[in-house]
Amino acid sequence: SEVAQEVTQKVHVLYAKILRSQGKLVSYDNLLQSDVFLSFLRSARKLRSVDPTKLAPKQRLAFFLNIYNTLQIHATAHLGSPKSALDRHLFFRTACYDIGGRVYSLNDIEHGVLRGNRPPPGALSMPPFAFSDARRLCVLDDPDPRIHFALNCGALSCPAIRAFDADNVDEALAAATAAFVADVEIDPRQRKVGLSMIFKWYADDFGDGSPLAVLLWIHPYLEADKASKLLDLIEEASITQSQMMLSYYEYNWAHNRVNPADPHAAQESPAVAAQPARTAAVAPPPMPPMTMVEPVRQGQRFGAEEPATRQRELA
Repeated sequence: SEVAQEVTQKVHVLYAKILRSQGKLVSYDNLLQSDVFLSFLRSARKLRSVDPTKLAPKQRLAFFLNIYNTLQIHATAHLGSPKSALDRHLFFRTACYDIGGRVYSLNDIEHGVLRGNRPPPGALSMPPFAFSDARRLCVLDDPDPRIHFALNCGALSCPAIRAFDADNVDEALAAATAAFVADVEIDPRQRKVGLSMIFKWYADDFGDGSPLAVLLWIHPYLEADKASKLLDLIEEASITQSQMMLSYYEYNWAHNRVNPADPHAAQESPAVAAQPARTAAVAPPPMPPMTMVEPVRQGQRFGAEEPATRQRELA
């Protein structure tokens, strides 16, 4: 799709202008009035003419990764960052783009398209797309768990933002995953491994969801020393029938907004440091049960029409 390629090119230009700290921070100040964003928006308004089902799987994967992260930035700049778990729940359900004449929220893109129409974390959650929903045709049949290290929800603990292209999306996802798991901590003496909460919330996306499956999935992406330590720890636990302890970093929901008063944040700087690990698993923030309303209502539909950020009912 020419429009999909055009949007991807504009995403590259936009990210080069607004990303800081190797993609961990975003410069939101005056974003909506900036020339580079307005140029992206002119292309984004054409998304209604894009039929995602016509994109090859890798094209669709790269396309929706870019759309998710850019929609999140766009919605945050327009609506402000969510302040609570309930705010986040509503934000990810109601910030939408019109793609091919159908509405896709952040939740629809992540859990519907990219995760193979799986329920989001939370009790009583349901898959985003019902059986009769035409958007099911866009679902990736073979979901790639590495998308979790490419999607940024606007929090400091999220993976860095980067632009993706169809011709190198595999390599880019491998690099994104390796960069994210660089924060994994391995303590052979205490037989403890420290991980991001993402590996707890989405454990079922990594093999069979067991702690061992998650660790074996991570292993190939670790740098050599950590990979060796992890394998030794797993083998020792298997031989001695001993248990390993998994701990999870407390998720930092503080927003990834550049502080204009910080002179170091105004330019490229080292990546944001990881949060320290807790010795006990941290439960995810409470989330209301996911309910899907057809048709979607009270949606914030972006990119569809001038000025493309109007609050409206979606019929």
